[in-house]
Amino acid sequence: MQSTEIGEITEMPDFEMLNTSAVLHYCEHKILRPYLRLLGVMGLKPISNDDSQRCTRYCIFANLHTCQVAIFMCIGYILQYMACFRRDRGFCYKTTTLKFQLTSSINEESSKEITCFGNVIFSYLIPTLSLVWIIMALVTVNVLIAQESIVFQCQVEITLKVLLIICTLWHDMVQGTIITSYCLQGQLLLAHLYFLREKLLHHTLPPIDWMKEISEFRKLLKYFNDDLGPAVCIYTVVNLSWAAAGTIWLLRYDNSDMQTNPVTWIETINVILWILISIVPFIQAARLTTACSMIQSMGHEVRIRPFVYQTTPGEDLDSILLYTSSLKMYAKLFRIPITGRYLCLLLSIGSISILTLGQCQFF
Repeated sequence: MQSTEIGEITEMPDFEMLNTSAVLHYCEHKILRPYLRLLGVMGLKPISNDDSQRCTRYCIFANLHTCQVAIFMCIGYILQYMACFRRDRGFCYKTTTLKFQLTSSINEESSKEITCFGNVIFSYLIPTLSLVWIIMALVTVNVLIAQESIVFQCQVEITLKVLLIICTLWHDMVQGTIITSYCLQGQLLLAHLYFLREKLLHHTLPPIDWMKEISEFRKLLKYFNDDLGPAVCIYTVVNLSWAAAGTIWLLRYDNSDMQTNPVTWIETINVILWILISIVPFIQAARLTTACSMIQSMGHEVRIRPFVYQTTPGEDLDSILLYTSSLKMYAKLFRIPITGRYLCLLLSIGSISILTLGQCQFF
């Protein structure tokens, strides 16, 4: 007997009466569809091959939208260079006074020339994927506009300033979508792993079926490492470079034009956010690796449970022990397993370095 009834989840559902169809219906309409719409707007939605005729029209539209997004982002990078806008410290330019003498008179006139300071290749060309959080970019640009800090190299209308803000925010939305997707995928894998752990401990799933579930999880983990990881790694390289450059600038070691461009609280918060967005993927990957390591000890934990598995043959328990002990599952970034011990080691080295430099009066 097949039932086509679809339940509805309220704010406070009755979990005893909750069925699978209601959960799937809720997840599809409240989570999956909004998420796919967001990916579609950002030009990151994968293309489905279910319907060939529909797919052809959709592929054309998706490719055109992706090209539009790419052009839009490139325009943003050009405007950032024109405005001398750097993502690690804000607007950086020098104003020099040029004096010249008219040929028809002895009077001298002067004009101001505005130039961006810093290496053009390393400050603007290479980090073309550099982005920061949406809210921080909106606050930063609007505060600097209110302070009349945006000065372009040539005469630019108000529309270009507005376009600079929109393009910068679009950059942030793309990176925010990618990094948020990575963290959400990691959290879902983490919850799925704990769910499989409880199933094995309470013996609600036969051992052979549990092993099949772990095999499916390993495929999801491979997708997490090989498909989502590289995009996050690209952004992490740029984010870490901006975080390091911004930190050096805050410590006044990069004295390009400190008098005309003093450090303000908005630039300090901007650098802190760069640091946070750089380490978030590593923290999530380390949490997932810790959960994967927990599964390796599940065989020993099952083997010593006398009541739950008292009717299970010893050969099956030994098979679970051998299977779990042989599992090698890690969350990787830059093709390196990320573990909590490495993050703690880097944090300890960083803390010791800061304390040492502070005692030596480098700050």
